Amino acid sequence: MRVSVIVPVYNGGKYICKTLATILCQDFSDYEILVVDDGSRDGTAEIVREFFQNSSSPGVGTHVIRQKHSGTSVARNKGIASAEGKYLYFFDADDLMKRGLLSKMYHKAEETDADVVFCGFDRVSPDGGVLSFYDDSYDYLDNVSNGESATVRMLRGEIRVWNGNAIYRASGIVHNSLQYTPGCSFVQDGEFILKALVSAKRVACVRESLVNYVQREGSASRKTGKKMFHAVGAMRRVRKYMESRDVSDETLNLMDTRFIPTAYVAALDAVAISKDSTGEISRILSSDVVRDSLKNSTPETGLPLRRVLLLKYFPRLFFKYRSMRAKASGHN
Repeated sequence: MRVSVIVPVYNGGKYICKTLATILCQDFSDYEILVVDDGSRDGTAEIVREFFQNSSSPGVGTHVIRQKHSGTSVARNKGIASAEGKYLYFFDADDLMKRGLLSKMYHKAEETDADVVFCGFDRVSPDGGVLSFYDDSYDYLDNVSNGESATVRMLRGEIRVWNGNAIYRASGIVHNSLQYTPGCSFVQDGEFILKALVSAKRVACVRESLVNYVQREGSASRKTGKKMFHAVGAMRRVRKYMESRDVSDETLNLMDTRFIPTAYVAALDAVAISKDSTGEISRILSSDVVRDSLKNSTPETGLPLRRVLLLKYFPRLFFKYRSMRAKASGHN
């Protein structure tokens, strides 16, 4: 198999067939689709099996793997363990491939001997309307890059490698023992991507938007709360991994002033508007680690500047402000 497309899914029976249709309709062969059903309760596995039976395509292997509900990370890791492709591609169950994606990504990887290849993507609404184009916010690589240089450009926000717009050389993933962190509910994909990028010898890109990234409504406020600190843990693990790779001070500084503080800001924001925020404020703000990280934050965090400044200099006022806004908007 040339490429293994790993699709984790949980209760995605309503939309996964539309996604699978775009994967099957590629102008490519000798690839496989591994749908890893994470203990769905809506009959997703049966829906997928029936779809594959009625929509087989020559040169495409189709597999349905079921597991006890254990989270997306475990599902993706099971896909890695089961994959037979030279390259791995992780694709979410509600996003859509454009025709030609697999062939263009595969041939770019082969031509450049790259460990990671990414392309552009457009954000779209569930009904297909384009919300933003990749070119509106990000650049492409002009030439093949080494892993750390690509990572620095990612940390600066110049390029964007997202879970659904990159393929990885399978041997590199195995050699570097890269997996998704089980139990991590937020930014587990960001952790994997940054580790894969920084450990890559060569990174290339297809200078074309080939994925529709479907944006579905959902609120992470009341339901997530403290779980958003999983994102903090993910970014701190990335930094530790980078240190083990002996990266430059510039790369570590970008983690310290941008990505880790951003994770803290997002987590604290989620706690501020969650149901159990009151009892958590003093304990969280008493942490030297949290305070030091917030002091290191810069306006480049990509979050509204007023939130960053409030958290940096007046954290308790920030919690009060966010709690009041949440109540006014009906989050609480």
